[in-house]
Amino acid sequence: TNTLGMNITIVTSALNDEEGKALLELMGAPFKK
Repeated sequence: TNTLGMNITIVTSALNDEEGKALLELMGAPFKK
């Protein structure tokens, strides 16, 4: 069996998680709703 997956770390200059998520959403990052 093959295990497929990927871990990606993105570092931003956002001051908190909410700002970071908003930035990534503007860049088109897909988040589950």
